[in-house]
Amino acid sequence: MFNTLETNKTHIQQVAMVWLVAVLCLINMALFLAFTPFVIFKFSATILAVGVTELAMTMTRPLLKAKRLQTGWTE
Repeated sequence: MFNTLETNKTHIQQVAMVWLVAVLCLINMALFLAFTPFVIFKFSATILAVGVTELAMTMTRPLLKAKRLQTGWTE
């Protein structure tokens, strides 16, 4: 059987890495938008940054729900 705490810790580490990559992609996008004259590079950097950020938000949502259930906080 899987250890729930260890699985949760691994998932939190994965989410942290995805957020780190998302921040780096956003910085990369900003640099491309500011300094690159080629539209295709600007477009691809923007799509990459938006996609990775969406992935990070999607991966974070279950962690936030679990934390709310654990603390008993409801809206």
